[in-house]
Amino acid sequence: MTGPMSGRNFPAEPHGNPQGPRSVSIVRLTANLTPLKRCASDPIAARIARSCRASARHRSSATRVIEMTLWSEFLTHQGSGMSKWKQYFPAYQRHLSKFIDQSILLVEIGVSGGGSLQLWKKFLGPFVRIVGIDTDVTCKQFEEDQISVRLGSQSDFTFLQSIAEEFGGPDIVIDDGSHRSEDQINAFQFFYPLLTKNGVYAIEDLHVAYWDLQAGLVPHGKSTIDLCKSLVDDLHGRYSRDKRSTFTDTTRSISFYDSLVVFERGIVQNLYAPVIGTRDGNPGIVIDSKGLRVLDAGESVPQDT
Repeated sequence: MTGPMSGRNFPAEPHGNPQGPRSVSIVRLTANLTPLKRCASDPIAARIARSCRASARHRSSATRVIEMTLWSEFLTHQGSGMSKWKQYFPAYQRHLSKFIDQSILLVEIGVSGGGSLQLWKKFLGPFVRIVGIDTDVTCKQFEEDQISVRLGSQSDFTFLQSIAEEFGGPDIVIDDGSHRSEDQINAFQFFYPLLTKNGVYAIEDLHVAYWDLQAGLVPHGKSTIDLCKSLVDDLHGRYSRDKRSTFTDTTRSISFYDSLVVFERGIVQNLYAPVIGTRDGNPGIVIDSKGLRVLDAGESVPQDT
């Protein structure tokens, strides 16, 4: 990698709001209130309510709260600077919400203005441990409670190993680093096998792979985009002879968005299509170590291990 991952200066306040700064900034609202019909006569409350979502995870009805969405957290952020494409936020909301208020480790490659580290902290709650990786020594200033910054290259396996030894296997990795294919691929090859069994790996700014001068020192057909395309085949390796791999058995999904890909881990050694209702007594179809087949009468459904 040449040069630091960061180096852009971002404003502390997000742009794009012609009405000026918001007059109300609320991170979490206690919902001891009558449901949201109250908001009909209050335009500010209505605006907040539309941008919030009810979350009852691990809470009784008496302590239920309304939480800001990730997009709302971004728009009301008052801390260090950051910039992210708008289309990323619904994707991250979808894939990362399951980690809210959980004791997890998030590794973000590329610290830049430091704001995204704070954003993940606000969104995921008080138990997340966040590690930012960058080559710019000034990024150390963004360390705070729950947030650590380590200096090194995402292509340096020795450095990445030191991260794993210090903090353990991550639950979430977000690559917003150099955007060069060789760096993205090297980091993915190191961290993806270390993800926890239900972990999430995201690579941002995939569009750079289409720009020859910025894509990195990789031959034609070997960019990050090309790797992701080939992994779609690996995901379906159980359907082809001799194509099944560890990736096949430990990846639940690959989701593509504009300039973003998200991998979700999971133990998926066996797939089962049960037959429901009255239909010729067929016990169902399974894909396991024996391949695609109909279950024998009385045979137990193979379980993942």
